[in-house]
Amino acid sequence: MATSHAETEWLWGVPYAIIEEGIGVDARRNVYMAFPIDGNQQRTKDFMAVSGIGRSLWEDLILESFFNIPSVSAARLLKIASQQGIPLYTIDKSNIDLVLPQLQVSQEVVDDVKNAVNADKKVIISKSNIQYNDWNGVGYIILDPVQGSAAYKISGGLAGGTFSKLLPSTHRELEALRTRFCHEFRRLKITAAAISFLGTPYKMGCKDPNLECGGIDCSGLVSSCYAFAGVKSVVGTDANGQYNAAKETDYPFYGDLVFWTGTYDRKRDCFKNEADQVTHVGIVLPFGWMIHASGSAKEVILARISSVPSERDEEKATKIISCTDPKDAEKADINNGYCPKGCAYSWDKTGRKFTSFMGYGYAGEFDEECPKKK
Repeated sequence: MATSHAETEWLWGVPYAIIEEGIGVDARRNVYMAFPIDGNQQRTKDFMAVSGIGRSLWEDLILESFFNIPSVSAARLLKIASQQGIPLYTIDKSNIDLVLPQLQVSQEVVDDVKNAVNADKKVIISKSNIQYNDWNGVGYIILDPVQGSAAYKISGGLAGGTFSKLLPSTHRELEALRTRFCHEFRRLKITAAAISFLGTPYKMGCKDPNLECGGIDCSGLVSSCYAFAGVKSVVGTDANGQYNAAKETDYPFYGDLVFWTGTYDRKRDCFKNEADQVTHVGIVLPFGWMIHASGSAKEVILARISSVPSERDEEKATKIISCTDPKDAEKADINNGYCPKGCAYSWDKTGRKFTSFMGYGYAGEFDEECPKKK
């Protein structure tokens, strides 16, 4: 496929408007003249479709990458609708009278669909609005069936992406955010220390930054990195203690913490579920990444926060595999819900799922007055 760019202004990541309680991004229209090398015009349409979907996805990924706040775009909303089992319709002049009355969307969107179809366009849209965090609305594509070009739109007249969570709107809330962010030297020390641990073997229960026990676990990594930066409030014995010591936030900055539950049987009741409270913690990095000591990877790794499941299968211990101390095996009573710490067990899924993502937190020291510049 050969392409000639009639207009190539790329403004990805540049906000076009900032309004109270929200930020939106719209990639400026990019006009292509596409020429299929083999003369197959369908390839032109396919190229235009793939290009448009990619740009639409970037419009929310840019916001998430810079601000770590889940965002929406037309492409993402259609994907969410499909995942939630909400019907997707392709509307044109042949079926508009049948499909339009079934749409459960705003009148503004209905009118936009009518106008597009009357102009010989096709519209791809979900049957109803999507509730995604604080955002409620619909994403839809207005497609030119001849050229393959399209407009990717969301409710409210936006042709781009926007946050799915409301931003702080009062001066006090905004000032609190600014104060948290101005401790950049401490945050840099935390993240630099975390990076230095990459590749360190994972060993549950190990908290020693000198690694004399042969490795480090997730809460040990946090304790070591925060202690290195002189931040003491979340230097706890385990992830649950760090969660309780941290302050909850929907707006994490680099160096803050991210938490999950049910990753291991913390209660020793022979179940892995939400009753275990917080069982895993990672250190937030920019652009939706984190560093954490991963039991599954067996080392300290860099990972996308979104790659850690937010929903898990509950697991139940079925039998003892081995115990370090024979006395532990004698104490174990799986049927009555007691699985001693020194033993390994086989685990089966119970068929029940639970939400494992516990959210973000930050150390109280970041609420302190901003350091004065020398």
